[in-house]
Amino acid sequence: MSRPRTRSREFELLASRIESALAPKGAKVKSPDRIRDKITGQYREVDVSIRYTVGSCDLLITIECRDRSRVQDVTWIEQLATKRAHVGADRTIAVSSTDFTEAALRAGVAHNISLRRISELTNDEIRDLTSPLEVIIGFIDLTPGRMVLVYRDVSDTSLALDEPSQNLFNSLAWDAPIFRCKDASDPVTLNDLIARSVPPTMQSTGATNSQSTPFPRSPILDHLPEVPADGSPVSRTMRLEIEDGELSVVTDQGPKLLRELLFEVTARRRTEKIPASRVADYSDEHRIVSRFTEYEVQLGGNKSLRIFSHPTIESNTEAPENCDKA
Repeated sequence: MSRPRTRSREFELLASRIESALAPKGAKVKSPDRIRDKITGQYREVDVSIRYTVGSCDLLITIECRDRSRVQDVTWIEQLATKRAHVGADRTIAVSSTDFTEAALRAGVAHNISLRRISELTNDEIRDLTSPLEVIIGFIDLTPGRMVLVYRDVSDTSLALDEPSQNLFNSLAWDAPIFRCKDASDPVTLNDLIARSVPPTMQSTGATNSQSTPFPRSPILDHLPEVPADGSPVSRTMRLEIEDGELSVVTDQGPKLLRELLFEVTARRRTEKIPASRVADYSDEHRIVSRFTEYEVQLGGNKSLRIFSHPTIESNTEAPENCDKA
């Protein structure tokens, strides 16, 4: 079950990450979730659920989110109170990007609804923080070089990949699905072949000048010696032996079986300072529950890594002035 990545959905996922970070070890957080209505018997969807066992008791907390421009009033809280009773939640947390009215705050207390607000800090406020909000990420850049295919029962040295396969390899390198395995229905990549192989034979070779592509964790790294921390490159030619009839590619003369595959790779370490993409406070009506920081690291292509940090907040930290108090 999934929802489109709209702004509202991103806000739900943010609330889920915050509560996951604050939840005790062993708690199960799910977003979204479907829970059976105890009265109608039908399933009701909640933005986030938290399940946790204390002693012999199973606890259920539901979270509902609103990312809107208006102040949240008592009507929403009353709706959530009814829904909480119907799904049998021990408590519901209402998370908003804006304040709550006085009536909403009082209704939350009466109906066992905890009210939370996520308020992002401005750039000036971030600069005023005493601790630097930055992350240093270490990367290993892998530079693909020349690939040599050795065919079975083919003496024609001019044989080459067909144009679509060559274009895929030129653009995707390790992730180009150009190989056909006997035991796989879909084409596989060079990364797939390396991951399933025994450590290949490695020989020293000169550095290549191909475009470098960052990888979060390529199986190629398992077959390389230690990459120096000072940024010095490590270059190798790797060789994969292939069992008879196991692997083929499409060439300019049709499909051909492979006997072995050789490719060059250069690895080099680098570091990059990642600025915070979001710094915000997570508050109830009296205090800041958590001040969290998020960092988003682009890993190449459409892949990214999100890092979430939430340092401990002192219990006497007050909520922002614009956060209503009961």
